Amino acid sequence: MKHYNLTIVSTTILLSLTTIGCQNKVEVIKTEIDKNFEVELMSEIRPVAKTMEFYLYSVPTNYWYPDGTTTREIIDDELKHGYKNLGKLDNLINSIQTDNDEITDAVDTLHNRIIVARKEIRKAQKAMEQVNSIFGLGLYGGMTSLYDFGIMLGGNSNDDDDEAKMPEKVLEAFENLKDVIQSANYQLLTSIHNFEEKSIEGREISSKELLEIRTYIKQKLKDNINLYYTGTDTLDRNEATQRIIDWYDKISQF
Repeated sequence: MKHYNLTIVSTTILLSLTTIGCQNKVEVIKTEIDKNFEVELMSEIRPVAKTMEFYLYSVPTNYWYPDGTTTREIIDDELKHGYKNLGKLDNLINSIQTDNDEITDAVDTLHNRIIVARKEIRKAQKAMEQVNSIFGLGLYGGMTSLYDFGIMLGGNSNDDDDEAKMPEKVLEAFENLKDVIQSANYQLLTSIHNFEEKSIEGREISSKELLEIRTYIKQKLKDNINLYYTGTDTLDRNEATQRIIDWYDKISQF
């Protein structure tokens, strides 16, 4: 009977020590994550967070005219809407402050092309003002010089019913900035995955423990994106952050 009781006590102690050992192992990993997370990942998290507002709304029509707007409709508007929206786009990208050289170069290129496009728009607006002041608004059909501006808009013909896209050079730089930001997002995912593997390297842990560690890393990622995000729409920010986390889960299947 005494032997039986001793066995129960020994087993209980062993289980307790095992549980404590498991807890300590996970806590040790978390401590290492706290120590190394910012050092190893912040240079990649900051660019993603600071470009998130632009990337969330990176549809050309948000900064030009709605889909289907024709050349004639744009000229009837005297390019006011497009001029104003390109200014909004320029203000947004100029708020992006990052140490990522590729993003900075892409922002500078887009900024310079917006400046050129807005200057061209002002020239076109002045031409419209001159024609309108002399002949009135009814001379639209004879304003061939303004159709030349359609070439800059990316149109392939002078048909006033053609859809007029964002100025071609601006659109090219706009799409390039999107691509560069997307590459930064993918690089961050890869780095987080590598960071996770490095944090648990050499330790035998269960799937449950790995899930706990991964959840801890994801929360730190969320916290740091929230810290460096520069926009005001927190709902969209949270949705975008969740998409990043979902991608992280996909490349980190266990």
